[in-house]
Amino acid sequence: MKHRFTRLCCLSLFVILLLFLPSSAMAIVEREYLVVDEQLSGVKWDNKANAMLVVTGKSYSKKEVVSSKHYFKFCPEKTGEYFLTSNMNIAIFDINGNQLSDWTAKKTFEIDLVANQIYYIGIAGPANYAFYSYDNFAICAEGSHPQSGIFEDVSMATCDAPGIQRSLCQFCGAVAATRESAPAKGHTPGEWKLEQDPSCAQEGLHAQRCTTCGDIIASQTIEKLPHTPGEAQTTQPATCLKEGTSSIGCAQCGEVLSTEALPLSPHTPGQMNVLSPATCTEKGLAEQRCTFCNILMNSEELPMLTHTSGQWELQEFATCQHEGKQILRCKYCRLEMDSEVLPKKDHLGSSMQIISDPTCTEEGYAIQRCIECNMQLHQESLPALGHDGIWQISYNATCTNEGQNEKICSRCLIILETDPIPALGHKPGVKDIKIFSTCDQSGVIEQLCETCHHLVSREIIDALGHKYTEWKVIREATKDQEGERQRHCIQCGDTIMETIEKISNFQVIP
Repeated sequence: MKHRFTRLCCLSLFVILLLFLPSSAMAIVEREYLVVDEQLSGVKWDNKANAMLVVTGKSYSKKEVVSSKHYFKFCPEKTGEYFLTSNMNIAIFDINGNQLSDWTAKKTFEIDLVANQIYYIGIAGPANYAFYSYDNFAICAEGSHPQSGIFEDVSMATCDAPGIQRSLCQFCGAVAATRESAPAKGHTPGEWKLEQDPSCAQEGLHAQRCTTCGDIIASQTIEKLPHTPGEAQTTQPATCLKEGTSSIGCAQCGEVLSTEALPLSPHTPGQMNVLSPATCTEKGLAEQRCTFCNILMNSEELPMLTHTSGQWELQEFATCQHEGKQILRCKYCRLEMDSEVLPKKDHLGSSMQIISDPTCTEEGYAIQRCIECNMQLHQESLPALGHDGIWQISYNATCTNEGQNEKICSRCLIILETDPIPALGHKPGVKDIKIFSTCDQSGVIEQLCETCHHLVSREIIDALGHKYTEWKVIREATKDQEGERQRHCIQCGDTIMETIEKISNFQVIP
């Protein structure tokens, strides 16, 4: 950041100086990739006053401008981040006229550009501006880096190299010049020392180092030591298919000193494997192979077996109608060796099955059959059951009508006997006022049967009669006008109105 700020200050100062220099003092250098001589697509060109592009101390002319906007063609030599400064608006365009950035009035402007691509840099208004980049991507005319006049140390003088100083470009920061600051000092020889002990794998080393920088300035080699043979080791075991190898190596470094071939090993017999077992009809076969290479080493024939009785097999079941059969076979070849007849079985009777159920008046019968062949084995009769009467209410008695009990057979539902149930009679309930008596109307009290809710009795309640209040004067009588008075019943609210006669001089109102 400090170097960037220094560059900005120097470059801004340089631009200000250019503004005050007469135009004849500016050297105009024509460079094809900086000067626009052709029209940019979509831009109308016009001949106006020349504008200046200031690049690290040199001025480049832009002969064609558009009103108050100047456009400079620029082709960067390296890809990187570039930095523009101006006191006017700046924008960047590609070769096809596409605007890559908005017009901005910032004092500083950064953008990433690609090497060997054509760009157009636009400035709004007549202005000089400077163009340079970060990270050593400076844009300077070839061989025209202005020196700042200040040299700084790059490296100090050593035993075999001189000291170096450099001076940077005052605009872009690139190295403008270098020089030697001091001659090489030369080495200071030290004592000879053993640097590397010799072994059977590598040579040893005696060396003389500089006491200042530590570099080796002279050396002598020491011959390798002889190898120490070790014991023979089997590197590849021999098999029955391939020879093996044995080697002798150095006991110190492990280098192989000699090798020897190992002869083939004998085959290793495996177990006898039965390929096809012997039966009572055919011979068998067994073989023996090497456990490593699987080569056939031996084979032998297995003698036929004698027939061996297996278990008796049921071929046909014996029933109560047919005899059965069982056979005896060889358990290996299934050859029939013997047979035997199984006698008929006895009938297996089932439980008695009712064919016809007995009724109250008629007999039934049941039979027994064989479970295997379904033959009828036995039959027996079942006695009549007789009636099984049960009393039940046919219809209930009511307050005024009799009911009836009936004795019915539970099986055939025939009515065997009947018995009447006497009427219950009414059961008077609570008396209930159906109509309340009023001052001028009688009331009614009714009593219903609790069972059938029929009316049992009715009573008439006498009318209550009116109970009027005292007279109340509504309007006083005068000698000119009659008065009014009224009273009302406190039970029903009935009202009676009366007229009060006019008052005479000698009338006394009671």
